[in-house]
Amino acid sequence: MGKESRRRFFKTAVKLLGAFFLGQSCSKRCPEESLGMDYLCSSCQKLGFPMAVGTCSACGRMTSSIGLKLCNSCGCKLDQCQSCLKSL
Repeated sequence: MGKESRRRFFKTAVKLLGAFFLGQSCSKRCPEESLGMDYLCSSCQKLGFPMAVGTCSACGRMTSSIGLKLCNSCGCKLDQCQSCLKSL
């Protein structure tokens, strides 16, 4: 595991733990399915995304498009746009 991968892993872990301890994880149910584009900001909803499988930068699972940085599940858990990572 490279230095950048470890940094990304720990950054994501801190966000998830923070959400858990603040009770945010209990307030909404996030999908377990990684495919989908349900968590896009209003700007990114207007964009077109190529239908080619990509990889989630947070968990490493598949995304619905190579243009997405987060899978459906991580977009919900982190409350970020799957494409531009802006807070939702």
